[in-house]
Amino acid sequence: MIAEWLVAALLAQAGTPVFAPPPGVVLTLDIDHRQTEAGKPEKHYRSVRRIVFERDGAGWRATLTHGGASVDAPGDAFARAMAATLAQPIVYRLDAAGTVTGVDAIDAVWTRFVAAMRTTVGERAATPLEALPAAARLGMLRSLIADVIEARAAGEGPFPAEPIDLPAAPIAAGAAPAMLPGTRMAARVGDRLEVTLKAAGPLGQPAGATSSIERTTRIDPATGLLDQRRERVVTRLTDGTPALSRDMTFTLRYPGTRQETRRKP
Repeated sequence: MIAEWLVAALLAQAGTPVFAPPPGVVLTLDIDHRQTEAGKPEKHYRSVRRIVFERDGAGWRATLTHGGASVDAPGDAFARAMAATLAQPIVYRLDAAGTVTGVDAIDAVWTRFVAAMRTTVGERAATPLEALPAAARLGMLRSLIADVIEARAAGEGPFPAEPIDLPAAPIAAGAAPAMLPGTRMAARVGDRLEVTLKAAGPLGQPAGATSSIERTTRIDPATGLLDQRRERVVTRLTDGTPALSRDMTFTLRYPGTRQETRRKP
């Protein structure tokens, strides 16, 4: 394991992705999502995903399963659909850099997802999913495990603030997404790497509406895995009244390994 960390550190200096998860360890991703929207009940969704990485030739195999969920918002059908989909394991294949290259039995996994969407959301949501091409299906399933993989950021290491544009979802029906100007930077904080994103600006529609995004991601540079990510999005109307606020926290826990004793997330 020490040799693996040393290789990861050398890769980081070269600026290439770092990916060295602890093999055979049950990692737990805790997700906490709280959303407040004007005129609607607050939504609070918590879920747990369990992930185990194993060596697979030159790459990796990852098994993702559902570890429980609590949906306080009665209308959050999509969250229930995802919980039903993850009730059975999803097996991913990844290359040495942590990029998902495939999903075992992807047709069966997708059938479960569509069936769960049909049951919880309805036919109108399920029908378009059945017609998605294979690449789009893989992209959606990849997002479930991508929340824990920060191999590229670990390889980049620290860097000074640089300008970026972040997309912001519209709040007006039919409006196009806006691009918010902001900055991105990364710094060492103890034995971790912290990547900070901040952006704010007008939405375009309705006139005078604004949105702000703040995201802080703490990464283990030795493994290329997430420690914790906190994100806050606030959208305000012309008079400054909050139209929508969303807070999300992703925390990856490592029971019985060095990260649990070195620093608890």
